[in-house]
Amino acid sequence: SEELNQYPRTYIVVDAVEEEIIEISRRIDTFDISIEPYEDCCTVFTPRHPRTKPVLSKVEREEAKVDFDALTKEAFETLYTISVERN
Repeated sequence: SEELNQYPRTYIVVDAVEEEIIEISRRIDTFDISIEPYEDCCTVFTPRHPRTKPVLSKVEREEAKVDFDALTKEAFETLYTISVERN
């Protein structure tokens, strides 16, 4: 709903195709660890029975517990960029 879309969203765009990413990961020695099986955050933090039609008042009550301004400020103050040059 429109009420829930008031917070900014930040998206990271990677300007490389899959083959380039794999080649870079091999060059910087991170490929082997990247293909190891593990539980990612999606499986660890996803609720067993997620709500598909949440009650707005409950969502607003839970959101009120989070200091989004402080979190956003901290995120931008600690932001850094890693550049990987192509061969």
